[in-house]
Amino acid sequence: AATELFTKYKDAYVAKTEGADITEAEALAVNSGQYLFECCGLTVGPSYWGVAAGKVPPGCCDTWEGTDMDEKFVTCATDKTYQDGCTEKIKSVADEFGTVIIIVVVVIVVFEIICLAAACYSKKKRFGGLNY
Repeated sequence: AATELFTKYKDAYVAKTEGADITEAEALAVNSGQYLFECCGLTVGPSYWGVAAGKVPPGCCDTWEGTDMDEKFVTCATDKTYQDGCTEKIKSVADEFGTVIIIVVVVIVVFEIICLAAACYSKKKRFGGLNY
């Protein structure tokens, strides 16, 4: 889905492909994703967009406030432009937190099993077991 959104944005505003259609919500999603993950372009950073140096979508700038979408490409100083591509950035976040997520899931599952066993034991003790 991300590839499709970035491609639509690029087709509509860089290549200006005839028939390329992107909604304001989709354009906002591309920019919000870039801003949230502190990345620019799907891959290879700002050069992904293939526009004049210093021109990037607003979400690539760390000064973007999340509201101004009038300009689809803005001039952003190099030191204020995110340099990583979003694919690389998301992979690094997943690598960084992947182990933590697995540990949390395992702890929750073990806790659930302990609670289930305690509930069964409590019921058995309270009612004296099952009588048929």
